[in-house]
Amino acid sequence: MSVTPDTQNFDFGRVMSQISGLIGRNFVPFFLLALLFSGLPALLIFLLQKSMIGNGVPPTPTSALWLVLPAILLTLLLRLVLQGALTRASIDDLSGKSASSRRP
Repeated sequence: MSVTPDTQNFDFGRVMSQISGLIGRNFVPFFLLALLFSGLPALLIFLLQKSMIGNGVPPTPTSALWLVLPAILLTLLLRLVLQGALTRASIDDLSGKSASSRRP
């Protein structure tokens, strides 16, 4: 079994064109996914931190840790899900399939 080298050259302009087309075709679903899996958790963490500071009594380090740590871990998990969903939708779109098509 022989391996033949790829003779095509990398074309940065073609890549940027494909990326802009991909985002243009799927802007609404990509935006909604990002809002759901990244924006909403960030807003919730912001409101949690604001409520901890805004009541006039500074939280103890232990109570702050137990409130913020699960929120941060959940945010990281949701951002991984977002990355996977965007990657899958991008692969489907670039393969000619609809980004919203379901698999049996």
